[in-house]
Amino acid sequence: YKHRDSNGGHPALLYKKNDKKNKYHIVTFTTSKGRNRTKLKHDINPRTNKEVYVLDKPKVVKRNSLFSLFKGYRVHKDDKPLVESIKRKKK
Repeated sequence: YKHRDSNGGHPALLYKKNDKKNKYHIVTFTTSKGRNRTKLKHDINPRTNKEVYVLDKPKVVKRNSLFSLFKGYRVHKDDKPLVESIKRKKK
């Protein structure tokens, strides 16, 4: 999904949802460097070859901040252990 925030929108991996409480757990990706970000080995968009970073902590957002499904994006198998470790972190 695309996650809308104060910086515009970023690709996000939705990995847990609670429709009744309107809570959606996501891992967010970005192409900009910054604090609390880890560089991935591979781009999540297989059609490009950009540097991609993942935020070091998962987020809990409401449904209205998620929009437009990204098609074709995927986490490369080399980066999956990093993403899985971020999912297990406290929000």
